[in-house]
Amino acid sequence: MMMGTTKDGVNAAWAICAMIRIEGQLISRIDEYIDRAGKFDLAVNGEARTPGL
Repeated sequence: MMMGTTKDGVNAAWAICAMIRIEGQLISRIDEYIDRAGKFDLAVNGEARTPGL
């Protein structure tokens, strides 16, 4: 989950998937996928909960 604050001051979160490839004990590649359409506002208390779960 990626969390941030919009320019309007709203705390928001987006679902993400991160694929990390390791070769020889070093990170050789990172791919990130962000569901930009799946943005949701965080609760007033700042709790991050995926809607529906």
